Amino acid sequence: MAESFPIDQLPTELLGKVFCHMLDNDLPHYDQRAYFVDESFGLARVSRAFRSVALSTPRLWAGVDFNCAKMEANGEIWIHYLKNVLERSKDAPLNVRLFQVTVDGGEMLARRKRLEVGTYERVPERPLSIWAVEAILEHKHRLRSLYVSMTNTTDELPRAFGTGALPLLESFTIKHHAVVRPLQDNLFIEAPRLHELRVDSQLFSRDHGRTRPFLQKLSQLELSNIAGIDIDVLFGILESCSSSDTLKVRGRLNELTISGGHAFVSHRETMTYRPDLVFPNLKTLRLNGPAIWHVVELVDYLNFPALRTASIMDINISQPLHRRFLQQCCLYVRNLTVQTPYASPNLPVTSSGFIADILAWCPDLVELTVSNYTLRMGDINALVSSARQLSAVSKTDEPDFIPGSNLTSLSLPFGAFQVDYRDAIVSGLLQFVELRQRAVERGMVAPPLRKVNLNHHLDREAEVLALTIQAMVSV
Repeated sequence: MAESFPIDQLPTELLGKVFCHMLDNDLPHYDQRAYFVDESFGLARVSRAFRSVALSTPRLWAGVDFNCAKMEANGEIWIHYLKNVLERSKDAPLNVRLFQVTVDGGEMLARRKRLEVGTYERVPERPLSIWAVEAILEHKHRLRSLYVSMTNTTDELPRAFGTGALPLLESFTIKHHAVVRPLQDNLFIEAPRLHELRVDSQLFSRDHGRTRPFLQKLSQLELSNIAGIDIDVLFGILESCSSSDTLKVRGRLNELTISGGHAFVSHRETMTYRPDLVFPNLKTLRLNGPAIWHVVELVDYLNFPALRTASIMDINISQPLHRRFLQQCCLYVRNLTVQTPYASPNLPVTSSGFIADILAWCPDLVELTVSNYTLRMGDINALVSSARQLSAVSKTDEPDFIPGSNLTSLSLPFGAFQVDYRDAIVSGLLQFVELRQRAVERGMVAPPLRKVNLNHHLDREAEVLALTIQAMVSV
């Protein structure tokens, strides 16, 4: 019978790797109810052998979650533990998540009683978040990812982030909800490896400093719920991030100004001059909410030659500027999602229809989703005409451009049908699907139509129509 082998007799290095795989502390666990590295402390208390292994495994302490709201009552103790954890991580790259979330319940500090308090220096009366940031930034040269979500902070917190270089930082998320003093230029720290930046609910000042060159390495940028941003800052971000793969601009950019000699077209100003902003690597663009009203005004200066996926929310199809933005910036898009503010059968209609225009603007379009849209007869005519032309073209031909020739998916959720044309629209949709399927069966150049979606449509006949179309497409 084989003898049992105590796990603590494994070599220290091997057992340390087992610990790291078990806790997966390479990244923070993002549990707002948990205490930072509690599992690591637990392992260190199992036995003397385990404690020795834990203390000699820096990576075990490299993923830190720290909830300032939960630890405010005994902040000096928790700052002591935070410093100990950071010291135990030695030279390992750090992944830190610092947040301020109040958790209900009377056991907020119950686990603290099971920890060995040891000796510590008493923390003066300052916000715990400031002490936590300062403790973390003492090791800023080892920060690989940093997530900060704070509320009710003072102006000391933003200032702390503008202190020195972060040579290993790859991902930075900052969320402020009640900042007394605007962040100004402290966000734009020196981080040559930074490729992911997210800013949420952040106030920017009008005397914002210049952006730094590190932004050139960003592959993903997200600006969410921004209350105010100087146009110099916005242009600086766009220029610095011209190599980004993904650009997300969401929320409300509603305090745009003219400063620093840069001109910008806004609700009250006119554009004089601005160099082109070319994004040669940008593949995904998402615009959501009132942000679109300001971003589309850059249409004459933006160029997205590699853009393949675009999601444009709350677009006003009656605004020429919005339509021109789609026409110029989505020229090479293959997957397009557009949401209009609302659908109403009684809205004024254009002669051609919005979907017809999109098909003409985007020759490579494969998947199209248009939400809250009132389907016009002009749209149906364009779809049927496209399908009819495709059904007459063979693979040996080299036809001129046919709008919608690459379309395989058409989704129209939460939409409506133009008043007085309901029957013709229903008939036209069925004819479009039938012609496209017939073209595929005959071996024509058209790709197969895989989906026509009318989910949650406002028209009473849409549900039956959707089932009929789905049956035709599934054949």
